[in-house]
Amino acid sequence: MSKEPRQPAAKHYRVTWTIDVFAPTPGDAARKALETQQREDSGATVFDVVEVKHTWRIDLDSDVCDDCGKDTGNEGVNCPDGYYICRECFDSGKH
Repeated sequence: MSKEPRQPAAKHYRVTWTIDVFAPTPGDAARKALETQQREDSGATVFDVVEVKHTWRIDLDSDVCDDCGKDTGNEGVNCPDGYYICRECFDSGKH
């Protein structure tokens, strides 16, 4: 019987996306930002992710290591425990 890959334990993260918007009111600015983020051709794929003392900027259009946050250059490793990591973290035996 094969086992399902173990998923990493959930952690508490604060994820933010930032955009500068010109609008007549704060509500209009919020609606404009939401429209921008939800457009199919939107480039709104870069987020700041904070966990306690660590901050990673994650660009979902590129491959980013789940451990160190570095761009893997499309040469990352899908680990059995659910992480996607760069070659350097893989070679260090982290997973």
